[in-house]
Amino acid sequence: MVEAALVSSEPVNAEFQIPESIMGAAQMLEELAVQFDIIDKNTDLSQYKLILLPDDLVVCKDMQKRIDEYVASGGAVIACAEGGSNPDGEYPACFGAFNGGINECYPDFIIAEGPLAKNLEQGNEYVIYLQGLKIKPYGNGGSKTILEARAPYFPRKGDMFCSHRYTPSAKGFAYPAAVQNGKVILFAHRLFEQYRKCAPLWCKQLISGAIDLLLPDKMIRHTGPSTMTVTVLDQPEQSRVTVHALSYIPVKKSATIDIIEEPTVLHNVEFKINLPEKQIKAARLVPEDISLELKNNTVTIPEINGYSIIELT
Repeated sequence: MVEAALVSSEPVNAEFQIPESIMGAAQMLEELAVQFDIIDKNTDLSQYKLILLPDDLVVCKDMQKRIDEYVASGGAVIACAEGGSNPDGEYPACFGAFNGGINECYPDFIIAEGPLAKNLEQGNEYVIYLQGLKIKPYGNGGSKTILEARAPYFPRKGDMFCSHRYTPSAKGFAYPAAVQNGKVILFAHRLFEQYRKCAPLWCKQLISGAIDLLLPDKMIRHTGPSTMTVTVLDQPEQSRVTVHALSYIPVKKSATIDIIEEPTVLHNVEFKINLPEKQIKAARLVPEDISLELKNNTVTIPEINGYSIIELT
């Protein structure tokens, strides 16, 4: 079962080098327990509640029309940087935002205020290392800025030098870092590629905040760590849905690959399950055949020793 789709610039059955933005987005969504597909630009969008357009996904105007129709029919969109723009740099009409081109003064700093930053230290500034775009809402009352950023004193290049990796925030005027127009949220920065490169927690928290705004009825929420992978499988032939929780942490023991030697044991992990199209009356662990208390669509697994399956009937 899926609720979201990550749109790739390449056919999903092609042999290609997976873009860094796709890798970063997939990692984020897995850690956030979002149930998602990776699709190409020709896939029907209507089967998904939410689509994500990664940083480098430039599309044709026909695809932009499909995105507009998808949003008009109730779908939600999260886009980063160039995601969803056409070769002329224009966004679909449903974005309600202008693309002002590359922001030359970077790395800049997002300001942790507003609904996207609810899990960050309020008022703090968080650096975004990769170069972003200049975006702004149309200003017609429909779209609005929901996250802001500030520039550094100067970009660290040419004859402008700072002893650190980047120049600190100049604490100057704030400008848009994310724009919302109804069920569309556009980020100015390449958050997915950034997460792939060095995994800043704040990038994931911003995407998590956007998902909570646009998809408040997520299928699964849990109290386990981000290293736990959760997958929902519908099995109508057996009149059940199964929730699979996998808990193995790779360790960087080798110079070239990650190693898994043992399961990671977790205790008292709570799962909030939202499957409105299913009538869930009972839950148990399989194959152990241990009943679990189901209360307000919430169950708790006392122990996950690497892998557990919840059967919902």
